[in-house]
Amino acid sequence: MTSSGGEVELSEAEEAFLEEVDREIRKLRACYSRLLKASHIRTMESLEVDNMQISSNVMKIMASSQALLKHIHRLKANLLLHKSKALDEQISRQNEELRLETEQAIADANALLGGA
Repeated sequence: MTSSGGEVELSEAEEAFLEEVDREIRKLRACYSRLLKASHIRTMESLEVDNMQISSNVMKIMASSQALLKHIHRLKANLLLHKSKALDEQISRQNEELRLETEQAIADANALLGGA
């Protein structure tokens, strides 16, 4: 199901996974920040090396972020599919209940008409 805002409600496991992703991203950002701070202290030659390392790390972060986004999209798609199937099953059960109630109401009405 979706919440009233149209957003997908995630399971506890999915929420935990997303929290872990957030923690890892914060760690990477902190590392990036430390690298930047350290690079300001060093010489120009050292800065070039640091900048290459930072660029490499940024590329790794971007690649990891893309992979995480793909995984999150797959999780959301699977969640929507699962919830859609559950909703279909619920609707089928309700339709069957209504069919049985309708048949019973028709039988009751026929019994009343036949007895009159």
